[in-house]
Amino acid sequence: HSSAQELKNSNITFELQGTEVPDSIMNVVLYSATVWSNYIATKTPIRVSVSWQELQSNVNAYAKPTNYYAINGIYYPCALAEKILGKNLNGSNADIEVVINKNITWHLNPETIPSEGIYDLATTLIHEFAHGLGLIGNITSDCLLNSDFSTPAIYDMFVCDSVVKPIVYKDANSYSIKSE
Repeated sequence: HSSAQELKNSNITFELQGTEVPDSIMNVVLYSATVWSNYIATKTPIRVSVSWQELQSNVNAYAKPTNYYAINGIYYPCALAEKILGKNLNGSNADIEVVINKNITWHLNPETIPSEGIYDLATTLIHEFAHGLGLIGNITSDCLLNSDFSTPAIYDMFVCDSVVKPIVYKDANSYSIKSE
């Protein structure tokens, strides 16, 4: 069972594509996209792939950009790069991948408070959409750049040390992580 939904308003278009995702779950995905549509605007549609899978018991859901694009030597998540450049960069492929754990008992009504011990899917997805939109970094916990990228992602540029000095700096034509 495959389902597709579209949210379109004056600010943004979200194209949501789910495979094997129950309609009740897709309705909450649409609600979460609606929340984000109040805060971001772009003329390029944001395509979201949603899947309903068995994940590890300590993972409720996750979302991530499907790709990054370098602009002036810094990586931007797909949806943000498309907004900045004003064009589609990846054809009909999704910009964001969202995966929801089907083994979780989810609270599905965003208008009510969940019972104790029940996870709220809307709150979880609003949070995960932030990661999918690119609020994520490439600096590891030991202050190294993720091995997938030789340059930082845009949000890495705002990471500071304990005295509020940026830890990423550009030296000539490359980026480095400040070491103490």
